[in-house]
Amino acid sequence: MEDDDVKTQQADGKKEAADLDKVTDITTEKELDTAKAEQSVKSLLAGDKSKDQLKAQRERELAAVTVSADDVAVLAAEFELSTAAADRLLREHNADLASALRQLVNAAQ
Repeated sequence: MEDDDVKTQQADGKKEAADLDKVTDITTEKELDTAKAEQSVKSLLAGDKSKDQLKAQRERELAAVTVSADDVAVLAAEFELSTAAADRLLREHNADLASALRQLVNAAQ
């Protein structure tokens, strides 16, 4: 009887060891194509630069828009915006107070 228990325990132990080996198998690492990796990094960096250039161009366009201090005050007071946020909103709407107001009212709904 004890021999059967020992054999069963040994069989279970071997099965558990085999299962553990399956889980912990180490796969061989693939060789990295450095040229391809460098090209990928360069393309990512180029994409970031173009995004930065577009953002800078948009900021220059917005800075060129002249806004009325009274319009900024209206937006800031009526919608509890900071003067910087009200100024930015007006610039994004090409200094059109009615358009900026419509956006704020529609956004609130």
